[in-house]
Amino acid sequence: MARSLSRSMPKGGICVTAERDRLHILREEAGKRGCELVVVDPESVRDDEMERFGWITFKENVAVALAVAQLCGVGRGEAMAGMVAARPDPGTVTVDSYVTARGRLAFANVFAANDPESTLMNIHLLEDRGLLYDPLTVVINCRPDRIERNGQMGELTGRILPDRIVLIGEQTHSARAKVPRELADRVVDLGGDLDVDAFLDTVAFGPGGHACVVTIGNIHGQGEVLLSRVAALPRAVAAEAA
Repeated sequence: MARSLSRSMPKGGICVTAERDRLHILREEAGKRGCELVVVDPESVRDDEMERFGWITFKENVAVALAVAQLCGVGRGEAMAGMVAARPDPGTVTVDSYVTARGRLAFANVFAANDPESTLMNIHLLEDRGLLYDPLTVVINCRPDRIERNGQMGELTGRILPDRIVLIGEQTHSARAKVPRELADRVVDLGGDLDVDAFLDTVAFGPGGHACVVTIGNIHGQGEVLLSRVAALPRAVAAEAA
């Protein structure tokens, strides 16, 4: 994937990255193209700068954007102000709170993450910000044309360690087969057409009537159905939100 993405590096141009694990590959590919590789440090972005954003984002992304702005002659202050004021991408991770018959539900949409590592980064960020808490229910939406991705998400539950794992969509067995054996008893398979009431019955609620759900995998198909059905639930007011 790193080598494939490197084909977008401009010959004789500049490429900005926050990559660390595969940086040696990017350096090699940049060298082939006479491309200057600018490597940014995510920790160069201060915590108070991150707090200015009204949505979930990563220091890596902000650091890359600031470096690009600097290369284009835009100062840090002006670049930060522009980013904070910009309309967030439709795929931006969100956490919304709803009221259900069983209690309050914090619902995190992480469908936009394209791979296991990005998915885990999003979940850890939400946990660090106190937006996700126990008991946690992970929903994996499966697609028949994304069998490998389904399996990757099933395997990822071993690093997330949720209290409940709910499978929706098609070919759910491809995700179920990769869930670690020690978590097998936490799996609920709701493959096929989604019944939102049946889904809510599977969510793990704590004694205080609070629950967290995070959706991962593929949004298309039953993932879109789930999002629309949950969005129709009553919203929790700010004072009620966990």
